[in-house]
Amino acid sequence: FVSQDGQQVVFQSWRRNWIAEGGPYYQAKVKGNSWTNMKGLGQGITTFFKREFSKYGGYATDGMNVSSDFTTFIVAAGANYSGDMDLYWSKKDSTGKWSICKEMPISTPKNERSIFLAADNKTIYFASDGYGGFGGLDIFKALLDENGNAIEIFNIGAPFNTDKDDYGFV
Repeated sequence: FVSQDGQQVVFQSWRRNWIAEGGPYYQAKVKGNSWTNMKGLGQGITTFFKREFSKYGGYATDGMNVSSDFTTFIVAAGANYSGDMDLYWSKKDSTGKWSICKEMPISTPKNERSIFLAADNKTIYFASDGYGGFGGLDIFKALLDENGNAIEIFNIGAPFNTDKDDYGFV
């Protein structure tokens, strides 16, 4: 994820010391031609991934996004990359700490992937095979309330969705 002004990036790395460094998601800022101040997002995000990684002997993700105001983190994650995933989110509190990631109510018992949070911080696009559609994963749009509940959710239709897996909408 790159901030709208291009001055910050959030990225994933399962590097050797990711737990101690507050990973697996890191933030860095640009200074001239270099990335500086790299640090793990830490807190509840690291706690969530450490727990899930230990539980499954590994963990997988397929898409992450951060709100334009850097207060909401959303990720598609699951026990392994080839299995079903769900959408999880973390919110930053007034002291700047990230909450432990919670499964979003929009997740289904099937597969959700490839999350994108629009600049308004309440419109998301994601891939799912849990809401029906054209076949395989389809791209959906949803408007969320402050608790992550979908106010509206709909399939964005053709030509974006086909009878194959469709995802990666940004």
